[in-house]
Amino acid sequence: MTKKQKKSIDLSMGGIMPRRLKTTKTIKMPNLTKSQQIRKLPVSKQKKTSGRSFGFAPSLAFIRSNVLYILTPLWILGLYLFAINDFPPAIAGDSTHALDFQHLSQINSIDFLPVKLFLAALAKLGINSQLSLRLLSVAIVFLSIFCFYKIVASWINKRAALLSVLLYSSTGWMLFQARQDTVSTMMFALMPVLLYFGIMAAETESLTLRILCGIVLAQLLFVPGGIWFMILAIIIGAVYEGRNFDIPSFAPAVISFIVTLAAYTGVIIGMLAVGYKTELLRLMGFFSGHLPALSTVKDNLLHLPSQLFYNGLADNSIWLHGTPVIDYVSLIFLITGLVYIIKNREDYSISRTVIGLFIILSLILIAINGPLSISIMVPVLYIAIAVGLSYIIEQWLVIFPSNPLARLFGIAVICASVFLVVGYQAERYFIGWPKTDEYHQIYKS
Repeated sequence: MTKKQKKSIDLSMGGIMPRRLKTTKTIKMPNLTKSQQIRKLPVSKQKKTSGRSFGFAPSLAFIRSNVLYILTPLWILGLYLFAINDFPPAIAGDSTHALDFQHLSQINSIDFLPVKLFLAALAKLGINSQLSLRLLSVAIVFLSIFCFYKIVASWINKRAALLSVLLYSSTGWMLFQARQDTVSTMMFALMPVLLYFGIMAAETESLTLRILCGIVLAQLLFVPGGIWFMILAIIIGAVYEGRNFDIPSFAPAVISFIVTLAAYTGVIIGMLAVGYKTELLRLMGFFSGHLPALSTVKDNLLHLPSQLFYNGLADNSIWLHGTPVIDYVSLIFLITGLVYIIKNREDYSISRTVIGLFIILSLILIAINGPLSISIMVPVLYIAIAVGLSYIIEQWLVIFPSNPLARLFGIAVICASVFLVVGYQAERYFIGWPKTDEYHQIYKS
């Protein structure tokens, strides 16, 4: 048996089962050159393509092979939509945020402008309630999750993407963002949507998709600090693509981006006329509209590690205090992923640059604005978590390259830890938090 005929193990970042080589036959034609030879699959592998069957059996086989990819989005939607209009309840004596944007005259700031305009349009149609804004938040967060999955699946693999999406979508911080009636949910979508639609705008050959990418990316400009991430993404793309950076193919996205911003011109000019310095500072990432004091910057940075990995935010109107944004299991994956990315520059050259620079820029925004900017950093951290999760699976498969029981046991342990984290976060948010005295004082008084 030659080397080429031996089984090879797929150890490329999270490969789970051994990959069998497909035996092929090379039919050499006497009068053809080597480049003109025909590669032909074995007869047993060839399938007739006279028609496609849509019967019960093929559908059942598709469901079996994709059951996790079907159940995962259903589980996520269940988490976000369960009793969404009643939990958490509106704070007594306080108007809902959706009622704050019934007319254009009530929109007094330029940040998160697309969401505010959409709510004003709903009000014109007679749809104006707390539920409408919460459903809009769910839609934005779900878009963020979809883009996150596509990025991780393309950079690593689908298995790592699926497991990391479960962790990413079930964290208490994500549950808070998806189920609250606040316009700041766009911050969670900034990084995943920017990367996914930016890459698609550069790589797709469809003119329609390029125009769509430009329209979507234009909305991110109204996220405070979003302009810096967009500039950074363009610079990274230009540096790594070099001369291969196809400017003409990117032109439709740029044109649709400019046209979309022009459509906002009337509203933007009206707001800038009132206080253009404050509004410009908001867009640049200063939520309060002015520069913070140095003591505030220092406190924001000093409290960040505890907020991320230990106690979470000390705000009982958000969730159960003592629940970190990133749990301990995910923290192990995070450390592993960051160490792997730092040591293996060739494997993750572009993603290493993106993760590193985006984390630094997120830290600057957190230092200026406080914990609200954590929403921008969380997706970046969970990409590193996906790398660590995949690397741990890979190392287990290296130890047991041909023992199916040992391989299955290792994967089962990883999956079980992910499911336990998901259950832990859901229990803390839906069961533990409503039982606290602080929750009753805030929402039941």
